[in-house]
Amino acid sequence: MASLSGLPTYPKLNESNYADWSVDTKALLQSQKLWRLVSGTQTKPTVSSSDATAKKTEQTALDDCEDRSERAYGIITLSLSPGQKTHISTTTADDPVAMWTALNVKLGNTIHVHEAQQPGNRYNAYDDLFSIKKQDDEALSALIMRTEQAVYLIKALRPATGFDIDKLDAELQCMALIHAC
Repeated sequence: MASLSGLPTYPKLNESNYADWSVDTKALLQSQKLWRLVSGTQTKPTVSSSDATAKKTEQTALDDCEDRSERAYGIITLSLSPGQKTHISTTTADDPVAMWTALNVKLGNTIHVHEAQQPGNRYNAYDDLFSIKKQDDEALSALIMRTEQAVYLIKALRPATGFDIDKLDAELQCMALIHAC
């Protein structure tokens, strides 16, 4: 019977935790020696030799790669909440690269499925940052970590170009008006 080690033990991907989920999932895939396959840096071998011994070796390498692809696909699938599985519905179990890409798809060159760089998402991220309060039993280091994660998300939601201090000021003014109503 197959071992169940290597399954995700962190929160499943939902509509608001992509940054944390992607780091955790990448680390899990790396620990299982699957990341190079998922990231596309390691490609699927081919069976092209006419020599019987070489062909058998190539086939063994191909079978191993396909097994690893299926394992990676399973790990990623098990780390998704039900509502997020629609993003991978068109991918197949033998292509974890397509699966990872589907979850990280870019529309244009800045908008991600889970981190759309839109003012509304930045508003929510700023609101989350400014709503952080220290819990009674929370260590200061944990509070600092939560604020760092919130700032990381805010930075990820900024467009790579064309976003300057004037645009930030305008967005902050809009946020203040929304809060005032």
